[in-house]
Amino acid sequence: MTDFDLDAQLHALRPPERSKEYWVDFTARVTRGRHYRPPPRPAPAVSWLPQIAWGFCLAFGCFVLGYYLGHNGVSRQLDRVWRQDRQEIVRFQTQLSAYDEHGLRKQLAEQP
Repeated sequence: MTDFDLDAQLHALRPPERSKEYWVDFTARVTRGRHYRPPPRPAPAVSWLPQIAWGFCLAFGCFVLGYYLGHNGVSRQLDRVWRQDRQEIVRFQTQLSAYDEHGLRKQLAEQP
């Protein structure tokens, strides 16, 4: 269907017949619809329960994280390893200072 055919069919249609009462009440309906405002909805009640629940969950999570980091034994293990390494370094320094300069060179030269 072309635009010309569609235009011809639309012009051939007749608008629906309206009663005289429809046209009398028409302006009142239009202005009433224009000024209509729905009644305001009441504001929802504020509940503190979700905020308190989130606060307790956050506090509990921080407590568990702090307890895990402080009491899982990792810090004790690291402290023990650090002390062992320090003792080995001190022992090596004392052995190194026990050799005189010529003896140390001789021993280093003899090692494969």
